[in-house]
Amino acid sequence: MADFDWKKFEFITTVQTALISNGINRSLDDDAIKNRHEFSATGVLYMVSEAFRAAEMIPETLTARQAAWEFSHWMIQTSPDVQMPPWFGPPTAEDEARWDRGEKAC
Repeated sequence: MADFDWKKFEFITTVQTALISNGINRSLDDDAIKNRHEFSATGVLYMVSEAFRAAEMIPETLTARQAAWEFSHWMIQTSPDVQMPPWFGPPTAEDEARWDRGEKAC
């Protein structure tokens, strides 16, 4: 069994809370039906899987809250100038193969 990592836990729960809150807010938009794919269950599952991958990549120099702020704003795209956090990158072919096998990050 892996040791409990408070930083990863705090990051994941903060990101999940932001995604849930965003989904609730977005569901009230006038164009919610047209854009529901952005906050649907499958969309959120993808974002959460990316959050678990990101939790493994948080630099020592960032707190969990700082990392969750950067990651959540990028995932939710609250403004057009938001960019991917520099410490997080797109999944590699190895990441996708590992997910297909049901394995977690090393």
